[in-house]
Amino acid sequence: MMTVNHVTAHAMIDRIDRVTFIAERIGWGKEILRVNDRHNPTNIVLILTSTGVVLVKDRHTDTLITAYVATVQKVDAFYWQVKQKPAPAKLRQKVAYNYCLCLESDV
Repeated sequence: MMTVNHVTAHAMIDRIDRVTFIAERIGWGKEILRVNDRHNPTNIVLILTSTGVVLVKDRHTDTLITAYVATVQKVDAFYWQVKQKPAPAKLRQKVAYNYCLCLESDV
């Protein structure tokens, strides 16, 4: 089970609807892999979970900056960056389903 000890105001105020939706409807899942943010690799890490959720965290303080449900394309990009292959089919299906839930809920 994933735990978060520190959360930014952005996540708690600006993105609270999305964070609540993920917690209640999708679930956080377990960490599958982590990649460096392309725009700020020294400070930001992106963590992909087994439910297709991406946690954006500060690398130094482990503070959650935001979270979102990834697209299949984003998950494949993470896998290519780390494992040099596309994401497993079962994960791609779960991500597609969960992303559709987000679209339907408009979060």
